[in-house]
Amino acid sequence: MTDTRPALTGSAKQIIWATDIRAAALKHLDEQVRAPMAAWVANHPEDAPREVINNHALDQAISNHPDSRWWIDQHQTLQTMGNQNIPSAIAASLRVEAGSLTGER
Repeated sequence: MTDTRPALTGSAKQIIWATDIRAAALKHLDEQVRAPMAAWVANHPEDAPREVINNHALDQAISNHPDSRWWIDQHQTLQTMGNQNIPSAIAASLRVEAGSLTGER
């Protein structure tokens, strides 16, 4: 599969840090959202169109944030709030954004 995410922008140091943050959040999305939905659709093919729409919306939400600063700010805000699972929380933020793109809440 080809990686279609936009390249991150910012200073070299920001890009390195944001790449790690984004990778952790996207790993969480893949493992906790996309994989279970794909497994569901394998047994419920009638839900395949919805999975396509949701995956496209998630990809769009990710693409909306090419600036390294966004990923770093998300991380720092969650860390300040004492969040113990930052990748999960960033993934949740992206899911909310994707939901607004599809009209779901």
